[in-house]
Amino acid sequence: MDGTGTGQANIDLHGAPGSQNGFDNSGRAGGAHWVEWGQVDRTKDIIRRISETIRQWVDEGAFSASTIHTFCVLNEPAGWYNDIWNACYWDYYPSTYAIIREFFDSGTNINIQQAFKDGSEFDNLMTEPDFHNVAVDMHTYQCFGDYWNSVHVDSAAGRGVHFDVSCAYAKDVSSRYHWTFSGEWSLGNAGPWNWNDPEYVEFLRLWFLSQIDAYEYSEKGYGWYFWSGKIEGGGYPEWNYLHLLETGVAPSNLCERETFCIFKEDNDGILMETGYNKTMAKHVMNL
Repeated sequence: MDGTGTGQANIDLHGAPGSQNGFDNSGRAGGAHWVEWGQVDRTKDIIRRISETIRQWVDEGAFSASTIHTFCVLNEPAGWYNDIWNACYWDYYPSTYAIIREFFDSGTNINIQQAFKDGSEFDNLMTEPDFHNVAVDMHTYQCFGDYWNSVHVDSAAGRGVHFDVSCAYAKDVSSRYHWTFSGEWSLGNAGPWNWNDPEYVEFLRLWFLSQIDAYEYSEKGYGWYFWSGKIEGGGYPEWNYLHLLETGVAPSNLCERETFCIFKEDNDGILMETGYNKTMAKHVMNL
C-alpha cells in the first residue's frame, strides 16, 4: 500500500443504506429500499466521506495515489427495478463522479457498475468531453441461474460451453465505448466438483485462462478482480484465489503466462471470431 509494490485497490462501496439490491452482500437482505427515505442522497454523502478520507490518507503519505486503481461508486444495484436503474443512470452515477473529482483529478479512474444490464446500456452514459477516465465494472459469473446450473463440467460439452462463452466475451469488451473490467468473477460452476480428478483441475486451469484472456483483450480490456482472495474455512475452492494459485490453476506469473483463447481479427484489428486452443484442451475435451 505504500506505493513501492505493484498492488492496486478498487475502492468499492459494496452496500448502500436501505440496500441497493436486497441481497445479503448489500448488508441488508430482503427488500431493495435504496431509493426510499432519502437514501440515495445519503449514499452520495458516504461517497464524499470516503473520497475525502482517501485523499487525506494519500496526502499524509499513508500510501501512494497510484495504489488506487479505481473507485466503484456502488456495487450491483438492482437494475431490474426501473426506479433504481433510473436513479443510477440519471442521478447517482454522474453525481458521485462529480463528488470524487473534487478530491481526485481525471488521472484516477471511476467505475460504474453494470447493475445487471448489458454493457451496451452504458455506451452513451458519462462520455467525453464532460466525463473523463470512466470504466464499467461487469460481473461475469457463469454459475448463477437455471441455465448455468444445467451446464455440468463432467462432460466435454459442458466444459466447451464455458470455454466458448468465456473467449467470446472479448467481443463485448472490445466493442464498448468505455473501458471494461470484470470486478467479480470466479471458477464457480455447476459441478461435479472433484479435485482428485486431474481432468477437472486441468479444466479449471484452462477456464481460468480463457476468462482472463477475454478480460484483458484489446485496449478496452481494463483487467479484472477475482472473487475472492481466500475463503474462510477451506470450502468452495473454486472461489479461493490463493488455493487456485497453490494448486497451479491460477498462473504463478500473470505477466508471463500461456494464453488459451484464439482471437481472429480483420485487417483493421476488428475482432471477427473467437475460439480456443483445441490442442491445449485435448485432455479435457476427449479430442
